[in-house]
This record gives sequence, structure tokens and C-alpha cells, in this order.
Amino acid sequence: IAIDWVAKNIYFIDSTAHAIMVATADGRYRRTVVSSGLEQPAGIAVDPISGRIFWTDGGYSPKVMSSALDGTDPRSLVTSELISPAGLAIDHTSDVLYWADTRTGRIDAIGLDGNGRRTVWSGLMQPYSLAVQGDWLYVSGLRNGTVYRMDKLGRG
Repeated sequence: IAIDWVAKNIYFIDSTAHAIMVATADGRYRRTVVSSGLEQPAGIAVDPISGRIFWTDGGYSPKVMSSALDGTDPRSLVTSELISPAGLAIDHTSDVLYWADTRTGRIDAIGLDGNGRRTVWSGLMQPYSLAVQGDWLYVSGLRNGTVYRMDKLGRG
């Protein structure tokens, strides 16, 4: 789930329909935003400032993608060195997108503009979901009940 706090919309993944949906916060309005090309969508984040949705897709061709909030203008941000990308989070202060890959055990980052990809942390046990708070990045494991805390440069 991801919240557009400006327009007060909720974006979420419907894994059964292989779609990204949007709904108003009051639940009165709901529609499909992205349905084409999704195989196994996993993580979603919204940046209302840039007007973009970001998501991970761990299907046969794993990728990190973005589109405009209405689903138009889809862009591939990352299509290499991915196996099973999962959760992601946006650092709105530095315009950086972080994502976890459960199979590679890595946390990677890239600018919201698609430039400057880097590995932040490696060797984690199935990292899955992420959150950014201040100078810290929080990462939870898929099965081991662990929460890691590291600074945004990857130092524990």
C-alpha cells in the first residue's frame, strides 16, 4: 500500500489481477491504474511531489518500474541484477528510491530520475520490506522476524 498524501489517494497492488489500483481515501472511487505487463508485482511507493508511482515486479523479467500517477508514461528504472525485488521505499528528502531483493539479499538504491544505482547493503537474509525515517533505513526479513536498521549509506 502507498499513500498519496497530496491527493489523498491510496495505491495498492491487486496480486490476483496482476494490477496496480488506486482508490480515494473514503473508498468511493476505485480504478485500475496499471495492468499491462505486470507479472508478480510486489512493492509499491508513491511520490506525489514528482507525480510518480514506483513498483517492483518479480516475474520472469524482474524489474523496478515507475509511471505517472494515472498509469501513463511507464518507465523501466532497473532491469538487471535483479532476481526477486520486493518492498521499496522513497527517501523524499534526497529523491532516492530503495528496494529489497529477497533472493540476492541486497538493498539497492537509485535516484527517482533513474540515475545513480548503487548497492546499499548486501548479505542480508531475505530482506523484504523497507521504510525510511530521517537518516535511517529499516528493513524487515521475509521469514526470520529480523528488523535491520542502517543509515542510508548502508552502515549498520
